Amino acid sequence: MRATDLLVEAGAPKPIAFRAGSYAANDDTLTALSTLGFTYDSSHNGSEAPHTSRISLPAQQIAPVQRSRDGGVIEVPVTVIEERRDRVRTFQLCALSAGESYDALEHAAVSGHGAVTIVSHGFELANRSGTRPNAVHVRRFRALCAMLDEMRAALPTHHFADRPPLALGHPDVPLAPDRLRMRWRQAEQLWSNWVEERS
Repeated sequence: MRATDLLVEAGAPKPIAFRAGSYAANDDTLTALSTLGFTYDSSHNGSEAPHTSRISLPAQQIAPVQRSRDGGVIEVPVTVIEERRDRVRTFQLCALSAGESYDALEHAAVSGHGAVTIVSHGFELANRSGTRPNAVHVRRFRALCAMLDEMRAALPTHHFADRPPLALGHPDVPLAPDRLRMRWRQAEQLWSNWVEERS
């Protein structure tokens, strides 16, 4: 409550969406957010469940879902793809290759998914020491922006502040695994690490 008050006192609009640091949230978090008047939470990340992300949803839950009958918080899970049949991977700039991102977006558009939730951190665009751009991640970011522009009719981007209409309870499933796609990303990462070590 106090954090919300401080934000508003500093001139920000009253927050309506929340994501826990490191996705460390559980059902009690959602209850507290609902009590505080939040509309959305986006802390469920199947690749971090059940160890860090402890909201009681399946690891492969990617569709927005109403968390209570009384009109409480809408959970908007972070999108994941299947890396293997028993493991999912976060749709994050540093986690997916451009090819994986494109396939995940195309899969969502063709399947009519309720939402695609992509996460990233600004520091991912820099190398580990923060002294220059991370070439691989910058290339992925530019490619992702181009993909979203290309698919804007099917996958328009929104801010939570827009209160976008969300189709709730869709039976959306993550993009299925592809060994070649995974190997390409691993090779790209090895190359990136090699460049980093020699710079």
